[in-house]
Amino acid sequence: MDPILQLASTWRRGYAGKQLAEALHGWGEREPLLRRFGGEPERLFAFLRSEPSAERDAVFCALLRLAKREQLAGLVVLEALLPGLKASLGRTLIAAGEGDELLALMLANAWKLIVGYPVERRPSRVAANLLLDIRKQTLRQLPRHRRNPREQPRTCEPAASGRLSEGDLELPLRRAVAAGALSEAEAELILGTRIDGASLPKLAAEQGLAYITLYKRRARAERRLLLFLGRPVKNGGPKRHMCTARTDAADAAE
Repeated sequence: MDPILQLASTWRRGYAGKQLAEALHGWGEREPLLRRFGGEPERLFAFLRSEPSAERDAVFCALLRLAKREQLAGLVVLEALLPGLKASLGRTLIAAGEGDELLALMLANAWKLIVGYPVERRPSRVAANLLLDIRKQTLRQLPRHRRNPREQPRTCEPAASGRLSEGDLELPLRRAVAAGALSEAEAELILGTRIDGASLPKLAAEQGLAYITLYKRRARAERRLLLFLGRPVKNGGPKRHMCTARTDAADAAE
């Protein structure tokens, strides 16, 4: 499946239509402009993908104000931008085989820019501004990303004290799955081996996989999680690893 379409499908499964419809009703109390859509998310998505206009910008701004505190509003904006992100991904993609990593990088940038968008300062051409900002930010990061695209997180044993619980890591992982940065299986793999203490060699044997195959699968998922949290692995110096991802996850859960 196309990765952009898969992203939309994944988060929609995570937020059933009823939940989104109820949220839309509630948002209308704080942002009266959204009342026009009643409890019908599809009407909202259709409007957000209509021709640019001052009215459409106002609806985007209402959602972006909500997105500063409500993840679901941010995901609505993200899905509305997906056609533009898909086009941008095609223009930016150069090296063969880097689509998944580039998508994760773009999603991390998209999320940071959506929740931090300066509504008061840039209330017009909102969708175009966001897509341009996402593309520019990704292009700035891409040369560094391509120099070491396969850098893998190191393993680390949980500390005797102060380790994160499953609940601490579960919310950021759920967000990553909802945004399409991780699959549900990858999130379960990270939780099971990093938090629950499941043996990676044993899991590999149970799944009929070579240990190195499952190890690389987890390493790639952990890298995408770091990128989604907005803290990509840096070149030079000690490599960042899942100890860092746990700290990032704790920050994201707050």
